Amino acid sequence: MTKEVVRCNICENETRNHIDILNGCICEKCEQNIVDLSYDDKKYEGYNILLKDLWKNFLISYEEGH
Repeated sequence: MTKEVVRCNICENETRNHIDILNGCICEKCEQNIVDLSYDDKKYEGYNILLKDLWKNFLISYEEGH
């Protein structure tokens, strides 16, 4: 079975290897970057904003569906 090519919601690169989360997806590389990230890392706030956007979009689509 071939996985479909999707666009990562974090880096926007196309990938077949990803996790589905909150009606979006995160590629393996971004997932690993997030897992390895320390709260005092310069990139922390950027990832935090992007993950909040995933939540916001999920909640909006949920509300529209109900």
